[in-house]
Amino acid sequence: MIPQRRPHILVIAPGSLGDALLLTGFLRVLSGTLPNARIFVLVPARAAPVLRGFPYATVLSFPRYSPEGLLMGDKLRRWWIGFRLLRRSYAWTFDLSEENDPIWEAVARCVSASNRMAMRTLVPGLSRGDDSGAEHEGLPRRLPHQLDRLAAVLQAAGFSLLRGRADILPALELTETERQFAARFLSREGQTAPPGIRLAVCPGARFPQKDWSVERFADLLVRLAATRPLTAIVLGGAEDRGRFAWLREHAGTTRSLRLVDGVGRMTPREAAAVIAQCDACVGNDTYGLHAAIAVETPSVVVMGGGDFGQWLPWGDPNRHRMVHHPMDCYGCRWQCQSGDFACLTHIRAEEVAAILTDLLEIARGVRGPSA
Repeated sequence: MIPQRRPHILVIAPGSLGDALLLTGFLRVLSGTLPNARIFVLVPARAAPVLRGFPYATVLSFPRYSPEGLLMGDKLRRWWIGFRLLRRSYAWTFDLSEENDPIWEAVARCVSASNRMAMRTLVPGLSRGDDSGAEHEGLPRRLPHQLDRLAAVLQAAGFSLLRGRADILPALELTETERQFAARFLSREGQTAPPGIRLAVCPGARFPQKDWSVERFADLLVRLAATRPLTAIVLGGAEDRGRFAWLREHAGTTRSLRLVDGVGRMTPREAAAVIAQCDACVGNDTYGLHAAIAVETPSVVVMGGGDFGQWLPWGDPNRHRMVHHPMDCYGCRWQCQSGDFACLTHIRAEEVAAILTDLLEIARGVRGPSA
């Protein structure tokens, strides 16, 4: 082991872009409580862009696997990251994985640490059916919210949280460069846009079970454009190119609707900066909707019930809404009993359009929130 003057903390956080965003408040509390500590956060390569440049932690990312296996460069990178991890000893390790995963478990087990915390085994009070801290009263919370789980890990480790979840609310802390990119992108792409609503649209989904479908998003945009001029900025990763092409083919000729292609053309943080300059954001339960809350842009998320509760909108419910179809089988972890994911597929485009219209009227001061 090398000598060290500053305590080191390792946070092991498998997950995707949205998981990384929700982790930002957790890292901020660690840094504020232990200002002399050096914090390392180990994430998959797919999640690392959210945390790049984040002031509270040094990001280490594992390359993703491909069907052909790892390339030699990726193998060397994994070896180097492993070397960096194992050459240090840590005051704390926080394993935030949710399920048994041999790779992440091996990392947590092999590093030298004085104190170890594992979220999936640490807090028995946060089990199915716990309804603490819900912003949305009367909903069938089946799983604890991810922010409640992260807050509970810190509290179990002895870190003081005066307001629980409220102390670890996520924040992207966008840079001026990222904001300027968004302003240039929207200025360039919006030169021929009609006046009216600027809507960020996030139709992608990492898991097919959470995909409301591009056909329904097309229906939604056509309905919205029928009542107002609409510029829809479609956002997502390169894997969502086909979704934009489908939207352009089936909704792009709609009068008063202009589609702007932002798919695969910017980093996740730049996409958040674009969302920050929109009137509203709508999409599946994915990174873009959590980013909308973080940058305080009104949002509507189409939410299924497989892991209902864990990823609910965590902002002001008057500005961040969800559309869902309550069913007795909520909390199934996407092991669908009916086989057709009716909790998501039975949500109609007109329902989403009505809630989004209501939200925009509130945001623009046309009327106050509903009682």
